[in-house]
Amino acid sequence: MADRRLFLLCSAFVVICHFTVEAVFPVPVFIWSKESSLTQDSSPLAGHTLSTEDFQNKYLQKVLHKPQTVALFVQDRLSVDDFTRYGDAFTSGSHGAFNNLKITMDKANSSIVLPSVDSTFEGLTSGLTDYIKSQIDGKLFVVNEEDVDSFSIDKYTMDQQRTNVFIINLHPVELSSPSNAGLVFSQNDQLMASITKQIAASNSPSYTCILTGDAPSKVVLDQQIAEVRASLPHDRLRRDADPLDADNSRVNTITFGNGTLFVNGDCVFMNMAGLVVRSDNKTFNILNTTSLTGTVQSKCSNVSDSSVDLNLKTTELSLFKLRVTFNLTQGAWYCKEMKLTANGGDLNLEKTYPCQQQIQIPMQMSYHCYNATFKGNGSAIRFLDFQCTSVTLGSDYKLPSGHAKYDHLVQAYGIENGRFSYAYDCVGFFSIPILMGLLTVGVLLMILFFGVMAVFSITTMDRFDDPRGPGINIGSTVQG
Repeated sequence: MADRRLFLLCSAFVVICHFTVEAVFPVPVFIWSKESSLTQDSSPLAGHTLSTEDFQNKYLQKVLHKPQTVALFVQDRLSVDDFTRYGDAFTSGSHGAFNNLKITMDKANSSIVLPSVDSTFEGLTSGLTDYIKSQIDGKLFVVNEEDVDSFSIDKYTMDQQRTNVFIINLHPVELSSPSNAGLVFSQNDQLMASITKQIAASNSPSYTCILTGDAPSKVVLDQQIAEVRASLPHDRLRRDADPLDADNSRVNTITFGNGTLFVNGDCVFMNMAGLVVRSDNKTFNILNTTSLTGTVQSKCSNVSDSSVDLNLKTTELSLFKLRVTFNLTQGAWYCKEMKLTANGGDLNLEKTYPCQQQIQIPMQMSYHCYNATFKGNGSAIRFLDFQCTSVTLGSDYKLPSGHAKYDHLVQAYGIENGRFSYAYDCVGFFSIPILMGLLTVGVLLMILFFGVMAVFSITTMDRFDDPRGPGINIGSTVQG
């Protein structure tokens, strides 16, 4: 019985660990080469996603350790579904958007198709670039999308006795409509064919070409994120916010009203009903000061990094600057840090507050908290009824209506349809309702324990009346 219970406990633990593993966001990888030795040791299982480490160790090492020219074509978004949708895979005799790719791979001495390779939200190629630099002894050339149309291999000086790598960024499809995405794929298909011919005609002893995506296609990505969202506890989710009219645009503005502060940055929104700073045992309520003015500046250098600078001035404060930085990780976004610089009156400090532990949310979800406090180096900053969101460049969005009524709500990246996504609540694991629930469960378990022990303590007589043996005679005296 004990062995069976142990087995069930281990099985439950394995199942829980299985469902708590971070979601992966795969992209396909196509490899074709002049070398006939380009073969895979073992075919990946159907439906299996190859990890980035396995892809590097099993496939890239063979390519990078031979003197040759390697061309890594990078599409911003790519999935296997794109080849079905835009490649006319089910139309006999049709060329489709990837006709040249098919012809090139058929003519190559060897080719490999990996339908699913794990990528992070920093992008698959962000890690591959560092890996390639550490593996090759030749030169690494990066061709931007602005220069890909005029690519000519004669412009580059290479040592033919070493491994030289070109990282070629193709025209993006991120901002293209579904009807124009096929044209972009077709244009990139022609560019890859042209560049492959140039490399093959060069003095390089051999060559290998690789096509992959920096992230999955948007439709595939949204479906995977929806599956991750569905697996989360529903008691920690809140409804999305309704939009205002569609005339809102991206401008760096700041609005004050009814004791609240709303910041409309180019890629970051913030709204708060209170901003309190505590330093040297003194408390400063910034939004309750008089003659409050301010400006905001936002920075969106790429899809994995965004920040907002909030600059406020009051009659008491000559400088109040708050910078909030957001970053992306695999399947989630998080607040990296908050930097506060304040000068004026009794408040004079320059502090950094880590916020990654409090704000780490699944992709395309917002973060909600009624009272958020961040501490660091003897001081603290607290947001009351705070709403903050950061969006990627190129996304359509609208401002939420009634923003002053929301609590601390944060969403970095992925606002769609004019709404903030479902909010992941900051309720801790030891809130008052949870503690009361644990206490109630503990009392019930104690009652059950004592009940079971009482049942186990029941005893019976050691001697019974055996009908096959002599009867038990009990003496008695009858008085008349």
